Amino acid sequence: MKLRRSVIALVVFVSLGLVPISAAAGPQVQSPLATDEEQRVYEAFRAWITTQPADVQQADDDVVYGRYAALLQTQGKSAKDASSTIELLRKIGDRAEVERWNRIPAYSPRRNPDSTQPQTCFSST
Repeated sequence: MKLRRSVIALVVFVSLGLVPISAAAGPQVQSPLATDEEQRVYEAFRAWITTQPADVQQADDDVVYGRYAALLQTQGKSAKDASSTIELLRKIGDRAEVERWNRIPAYSPRRNPDSTQPQTCFSST
């Protein structure tokens, strides 16, 4: 699976309503929102991946994460810390990208004052 293509496809299909968010999320039982730490780690990764050549952006996840781990180590992180960062990126998957778009005001949902459920711009309601 190619990480960047997957993220783009998910955002496009969900925002067009072609895939219900529950189907896009799959059987995972995770918090729908990324934590502040997850968001910080993802934003750093996203800043890096968007500066990479197309062949890196379109490479398999293992190749992309391997290069990112190597970069983290050149920045002074230990191999263990770099590995932990990669595991966190794998764990959060597409949730951080969805949360990123939910934080952009133009894409933020309108709050339904009668609803007790949190809404996101990708909510099916």
